[in-house]
Amino acid sequence: MNAEERYILKIKIAKMFYLDNMTQTDIGEQLSVSRPTIIKLLNEAREEGIVKIEICDIRNQFTLESMRRDLKDLLQLRDVVVVSVEDSNRIFKELGKRAAEYLMECVCSNINVGIGWGKTLEEVAKNVVEMKHIREVTLMPLMGGPVSSNDFSRLSNNLCERIASKFDNGKVDYLYAPLFTKDEKSRETYIQSGGIKNVLEKMEDIQLALVGIGGDLKNSVTYDVAGDYEDFAFRLVEKGTVGNICGRFYDLDGNLCTEGVEGRTIAVTAQQLRAIPTVIAVGGGEHKIRSIIGGARQKLFNVLIVDNKTANSIIEYFK
Repeated sequence: MNAEERYILKIKIAKMFYLDNMTQTDIGEQLSVSRPTIIKLLNEAREEGIVKIEICDIRNQFTLESMRRDLKDLLQLRDVVVVSVEDSNRIFKELGKRAAEYLMECVCSNINVGIGWGKTLEEVAKNVVEMKHIREVTLMPLMGGPVSSNDFSRLSNNLCERIASKFDNGKVDYLYAPLFTKDEKSRETYIQSGGIKNVLEKMEDIQLALVGIGGDLKNSVTYDVAGDYEDFAFRLVEKGTVGNICGRFYDLDGNLCTEGVEGRTIAVTAQQLRAIPTVIAVGGGEHKIRSIIGGARQKLFNVLIVDNKTANSIIEYFK
């Protein structure tokens, strides 16, 4: 077989194999060519550019997986989920839906689950489905609420109640306390109350937690609550706060901003959060880039669920 004949045979075999979906056995029988020869000619066709194979990742999964690995390493987390969100108006909904799936994968019978608050976590509660085969799950608010609110649907007590209803004999240990008190004396009065003290002590036994990531001070609902006290708010700004998780504020380097804040906060402590085996943090949007980085550096969570654009921006930050 001369070079021209070999070239024509490569074209024929390539068309039959790649376009007509014929098996190598069928091609061999039709052209009277052995299978080893067909394999060799197909390899040559690819090497010479006669055949070009293009893989189209139409769901962008390879890119998302690459981001996931990069973020996991950069932020030193146990796991990261990157959710593809093209419409920024749907960030809360898409992250909430995926976080609900992740939560359902982690939960089991006879477990204590801590829940934060926020718009994204409200979406999580909406997407948790009934799992009556899982029994005796106790939901616990990780933080108190604002003294007054026009929307209780996204506060911890309410979210715990909604999620607990999805399990067989799911229970809630309610935390009836404000997130921030006027002063340390007021906080001490609250936490000495039997019900509140009992819940705060039980936080030591939480095995799984779901928290939101509060954005920078201009975009933080938690900061708005704290801002009721002028000196309180001023100190947060002065310390360079970039975000908070469960009312625990921190700067970009992950240092806690505790001055004037710690003694007024009724919520899970940073130390307690770090001791929980699995803490799933959910957050996205450009205003949460620094919040996510600071929270990861403080090790307030070990699992992150984030949208693709925010994930990419965090990766770019480290370059």
